[in-house]
Amino acid sequence: MDKTKIFVVKAALTLLAISFVSCSSSTRIVTTDLRTDIESSGLEMNNSSFRYYIDRDVELKASTKAMKMNELGEGVKATVEKMRSYVLITKGTAGMCKETGEGWIKVAFEPDFPEATLIFAITVDGNYRINYFGDGLIVYDGLDFQVQSKPTYWLNKILSIFSNDANGREARLKIKYNVNEKEAVKNRKAKGFN
Repeated sequence: MDKTKIFVVKAALTLLAISFVSCSSSTRIVTTDLRTDIESSGLEMNNSSFRYYIDRDVELKASTKAMKMNELGEGVKATVEKMRSYVLITKGTAGMCKETGEGWIKVAFEPDFPEATLIFAITVDGNYRINYFGDGLIVYDGLDFQVQSKPTYWLNKILSIFSNDANGREARLKIKYNVNEKEAVKNRKAKGFN
């Protein structure tokens, strides 16, 4: 085979590979318009086959403190136990809707922890963003967590070097979304009048 034919074959294979990649599924930010379109077509947002994603890493941090009192001879010994919990939900982690309401969607990202859910609510721009109170406070898996505006745990700090989306408080909800365009073409030839 001469060089021209080899080049044509390689170019054709490259275009074929690109076309397969472009037909793959993608994700789309969940907005009020998208939710309206989905629900008006008869589908429910809490459909168990739907997978939701977040558009950036979200780090949750909780600190709990407990004091134990023990008898110590003539006195009392106090032991303070501190516990820090970190949860990292990375960009693109698949979640499942647990519940929906007017203007909010509750999503679980951990199958082993059914009560561990994040609530995404409509914001002024029409996007569903992570919903927190005050300085990033949420209840996650029954504990009071704080959504970090930047990574605090040492491993998450290292991982955030590779990400431009480090502010977890700005996380938006995404859904897998495919568009199949169908086009019908009707051709006819005008016969004319006799």
